[in-house]
Amino acid sequence: MRVAESQHSGGQNLSLPVSVPAMATSLKSFLPVLSRILGETPEAIYERQRALVRGGLLESVPGHGPGSGVRATPESVAMLLIGLLATVSLSESGPRARDIAKAVAGARCPLTGAKTFRDALARILSDEALAARVNDVTVQVNAGLAAIHYDGSSSQLSLRGLAKKAKVTRAPESSVFLGPRPETGGLQIGISVSADTVRELTKATIGLLSNEKPS
Repeated sequence: MRVAESQHSGGQNLSLPVSVPAMATSLKSFLPVLSRILGETPEAIYERQRALVRGGLLESVPGHGPGSGVRATPESVAMLLIGLLATVSLSESGPRARDIAKAVAGARCPLTGAKTFRDALARILSDEALAARVNDVTVQVNAGLAAIHYDGSSSQLSLRGLAKKAKVTRAPESSVFLGPRPETGGLQIGISVSADTVRELTKATIGLLSNEKPS
């Protein structure tokens, strides 16, 4: 907090507090934290970030000084996480991430109230109470499908149910987001983020935002 001096007509100096907005944190400076939580190198995550910027999925402010680059927000962290989940190929990061980010969950996600997967993920990353209910987040890369399992549900339980030829229903403990199905065959790839990882990411993101609040 900066202190400004004001002088009365009597010549007495008074110190008045002045709130100074904190500088926004860049997403690049947040990468070492993401690297520790996700188990990926900062360089690999940054290359994914650059691919998303080129694809128009992350907004970057031109320049090299403070305030330039991609700002770290729950929305940008969510988009970067989707970029990591949506494909194992860097060259396909943009198109696949765009489709998964815009995947919709019917009317609304029952957990977050969001319409799209990106917005649902951003809300979870900014709310520890929501994150505490999440069991895992899964993206089926080749199916154009993402799911948030919560309140006791999980992708492992879903897979076991399918193996037993159980009746497939949209359980209230899952938010399923559907996007365009890629025209690919062969191997089916699914990537998940565990409950502990979701909670760590949320705690780190909220801590990042609290550091940016004016003093």
